[in-house]
Amino acid sequence: MVQILEKILEFLNFLRYQIIRWYYKLKSEETVFKATKKAIYNFEKIKLGLQGIYEILKMTYSDANIYYILAQDNIRAVYGSILELMTNEDGTKELMEKINRAEIDLDIPLDNLL
Repeated sequence: MVQILEKILEFLNFLRYQIIRWYYKLKSEETVFKATKKAIYNFEKIKLGLQGIYEILKMTYSDANIYYILAQDNIRAVYGSILELMTNEDGTKELMEKINRAEIDLDIPLDNLL
């Protein structure tokens, strides 16, 4: 009888361990899901911002205007760089660490716009 109780206790401890592992894995997946959802939301905001800038340029300049053409090139470059940065997971982590340690200057001179 004691052996059976010991086996039941051993099994219950095993179940407890599995439930704890499952709980933390689920919390981790939930955190990743929330982070992914936030990243997608922010990416969509960036796209909308770039599209807005492009629309303003289209209304302001003609297709043949050199400033319009240069601005288009810059918008494409920014968009391409954002995509490249997002696909470089290790580089992005290192970049964020450098930003957090204040090793990278985030100030962009835009005539006091920001």
